[in-house]
Amino acid sequence: MDLYDLHTLLRLPTGIFYAQGVKTNVIFFTRSKTNRANSALEEIEDLTEELEPDTTGKSGMSELPQGWSQTTLDELCIFNPRHDPQTERSLNVSFIPMPAVSDTLGVIQENHQTRTLEEIWKDYTHFRDGNVIFAKITPCMENGKITVAEGLNNSLACSSTEFHVLRTLGGISPQLLWYFLRQKHFREEAERHMTGAIGQRHVPLSYLQQTSFSLPPLAEQQRITVKLDSLFARPRHVHEELARIAGESYRTGVLVEYLEAALLSKAFYGQPVPQDPNDEPASTLLERIRAKHGAQPKPQHSRRTAATH
Repeated sequence: MDLYDLHTLLRLPTGIFYAQGVKTNVIFFTRSKTNRANSALEEIEDLTEELEPDTTGKSGMSELPQGWSQTTLDELCIFNPRHDPQTERSLNVSFIPMPAVSDTLGVIQENHQTRTLEEIWKDYTHFRDGNVIFAKITPCMENGKITVAEGLNNSLACSSTEFHVLRTLGGISPQLLWYFLRQKHFREEAERHMTGAIGQRHVPLSYLQQTSFSLPPLAEQQRITVKLDSLFARPRHVHEELARIAGESYRTGVLVEYLEAALLSKAFYGQPVPQDPNDEPASTLLERIRAKHGAQPKPQHSRRTAATH
């Protein structure tokens, strides 16, 4: 009984179940919130004890894993694209205000709006399903308002210009790019490069474009993403559970942040999944992208972020 709280005591009419004159009461219990919280927190603590996050932003890796290549996000993405001008303007599309992006779970929540494309064509950021949107303003960027757009009305959306949009060119999966940008180390480094007046500081587009990225082979990217999705499923479920329990949100947030740092610091240095020497190397993938999009190899002196070395 220590594990449950009394919820309801229901008195039924005399004689409804048994002989005349016999009284019946039904008691309903709910599992104790304290016990649920402790169980959920213990689950996260067990996971974090198995991992030691990289708190310096350096992996200690002396060289890239086999088949990986060093590149920049500018080679892998188109930034802030616009919708096709031939798109029917009367089409109903999603409008995503900043509050609709969860900084905790990194998803678009259900409180976004629907508008015609004509209403929001001008003066707004454009994106579509599969694009990564990255909050560029303070404090939204620092808090992690970054997501892969999914489930948009007619696969299209607009939002405020407070987002940068990254559309991948096929060399990196949107989900893996999202995991990369969500790294705490990356966001801390991005914060140091913000420009603008106090209260209006933002991450310049050039910072994202010049960010160095250690690119795994495409097949290995898929294995890494599947592994990360599996590993993150448990803490996300626990966080959603504890969000409904008063007094536990801060402690949970600290533990989930610690666990994310541990998992992601390993993910981008060839550690979370076995490598396959038969995978097509990332260098071949980059050559195809450069040939298709007319990109040239970036100089070797391009800036490296704390999240990638």
